[in-house]
Amino acid sequence: RATERLVSLHRLSLQTPGDLSFQTALDELYGLGYGRYLEYEEKIRSVIPEELNRLASTYFDPERKAILIILPNPSSEETP
Repeated sequence: RATERLVSLHRLSLQTPGDLSFQTALDELYGLGYGRYLEYEEKIRSVIPEELNRLASTYFDPERKAILIILPNPSSEETP
């Protein structure tokens, strides 16, 4: 489902001539080549779940996480 969603979003992002010209200009500016958008679907569809799991285990360590707790500022609380 994720693959189909990415492909669909990519197609939607290139619907108008302006969208396509903007994307190709950016790709050319970044040195990726103006035809990069033509390879996107094939590259996305070639990703396999095992590869994603391997990359996730490489970069996301469950032992190194941050927990953020947001509490109201005591000085700004309303007093009865």
